[in-house]
Amino acid sequence: MIDFLSAIILDFLIGDPYNFPHPVKLMGKLIASEEKAARKLSKSSSSLKAYGAVIVLVNMAVSFLVPFYILKFLRGYYIFYHIVNAYFLYTCIAAGCLQREAMKIYRALSKSLDEARHALSFIVGRETEHLDEKEVIRATVETVAENTSDGVIAPMFYAMIGGVPLAFLYKMVNTMDSMLGYLNQKYKYIGFFPAKTDDVFNYLPSRLTGVIM
Repeated sequence: MIDFLSAIILDFLIGDPYNFPHPVKLMGKLIASEEKAARKLSKSSSSLKAYGAVIVLVNMAVSFLVPFYILKFLRGYYIFYHIVNAYFLYTCIAAGCLQREAMKIYRALSKSLDEARHALSFIVGRETEHLDEKEVIRATVETVAENTSDGVIAPMFYAMIGGVPLAFLYKMVNTMDSMLGYLNQKYKYIGFFPAKTDDVFNYLPSRLTGVIM
């Protein structure tokens, strides 16, 4: 519990510094390299879909086992164990970063709509240039709600159930969905299983988020 509280405090104090070492960045690099290899090896849409399933299974295993064995190794070193455990938990939570980005948009709205649109563009994947004030506010609320589930509630939910290893597994699933889980022509085959897996892992946390909010 102390590690959990330390992680939450760290998140609100320093957020997610751009150049700070972060496991999710490593996950992203791994997924990108796997996608590149899968596209080179696949001979058909069905084989690309199968490679998507392999990517999911391999990455779920890696993301669970790596922190599991690191923490197992450190179990005999009390202080180091709790420092690393708290750091790992901190990297799974994005509440502070989300709050800061939302407040940037709120403050920008009081100055000019163009500034608010620009601030919003950093946290959404859609075009913001032509949004009016109500649309900017709605997009911000929707994005905060969605990211509260993905970046706060879900990681904490899985950390409470299975500690850091399960929280890391969830972050890997969520990162795979963010990078591969699209319905367009480029990703509908390789991204099929990443998207479906993310749906399964977010089923309970998203409903829990709805109750809380």
